[in-house]
Amino acid sequence: MASTSRDSPAQRRPSYTIAGTLSFRGSSGDKALRRLTEESLAGNGPLTFTRIVRSEVGIHYFRKFCAGEDASEETLAFWLEARGHSQMAAGIHREHVARKIFTKFLDNGATHQLAMPAGLVDAVRTKLHSHAGPDGTLFDDVFAEVSHTLRYDVFPRFLTSSHFFKLVNLTLEERIRFDVVRAAAATHTAASLGPRVPSTAPHTPRLF
Repeated sequence: MASTSRDSPAQRRPSYTIAGTLSFRGSSGDKALRRLTEESLAGNGPLTFTRIVRSEVGIHYFRKFCAGEDASEETLAFWLEARGHSQMAAGIHREHVARKIFTKFLDNGATHQLAMPAGLVDAVRTKLHSHAGPDGTLFDDVFAEVSHTLRYDVFPRFLTSSHFFKLVNLTLEERIRFDVVRAAAATHTAASLGPRVPSTAPHTPRLF
């Protein structure tokens, strides 16, 4: 159900302290994990929110965590589909995908309806049904809201989960192999979905 308007994501960035993180056996391992968790939460180090959502292996474990959360799975699903839409080439297929995303996540009675400010939903609806039709920026404002939720609400909980623990413990070789396999599968899927925006002029919505 759409909610009332809220402050912009930039105005709502909270500060966090780490408590109750997972621990390895032994004080040195515990300190290392705690330091990595604190760095990730602060947006530093090798496993920040931005790096994880741009990595196939990172998305894999983040998605598994979100699947166990009440609303996080739908939030991440929208994030991934909206990001994919923004990278598609203009045309009938992109417009079709846009309508599917809106119907699935934002329209009244949507099967996976997100709680979004009514103004944002109405703005998307207006663009979607305008004479000019939607473009690659259609979901950018909603994408920013969802990115804020994932970064500042869901991600801190992910950092204290067993899924983050498993991600940390993957060897570099395992991560590379995982990314190669997943990237190949994603390329095959993308080819079946239609053309993407040329790499010389991509549109990528801001993460937060």
